[in-house]
Amino acid sequence: MTLKFFLSLLSLVIVLFALAPVKTQATGVTATGGDPYAILGTGGATGDLGTVTSEQGEKRVYEIIGRVINIVLGFLGLIALILVIWSGVQWMTSGGNEDKTKEAKDRMKAGVIGLMIILGAAVLTNFILDLIIKTTTT
Repeated sequence: MTLKFFLSLLSLVIVLFALAPVKTQATGVTATGGDPYAILGTGGATGDLGTVTSEQGEKRVYEIIGRVINIVLGFLGLIALILVIWSGVQWMTSGGNEDKTKEAKDRMKAGVIGLMIILGAAVLTNFILDLIIKTTTT
């Protein structure tokens, strides 16, 4: 029982750190003339980094795609985590009923496997998108 509790706690910690938000930082790019909203209607923008090129725009597209994928995987991870917690509550409140205990164990196993798959997908996605960004912007 102690090993199961430790593995469940370890899985929870890993998932929480994997789904923790990443600190982002603004680039300070403003359109010519100082209006930050004019970037949407212009072909190029200037600022602290100079003129935004199509290469940088392509990098931003890949970064946006990566953020969307990470958000979707984060929600899926949250659903799997809720599934594991719900299974644990059902297991604790089963009152010795073998059917409820077996159902809760099976659902918990499926939830933990789902969390592992989601975590692997997030790591693989971030790795591949980083490679794509590095190769297309150099």
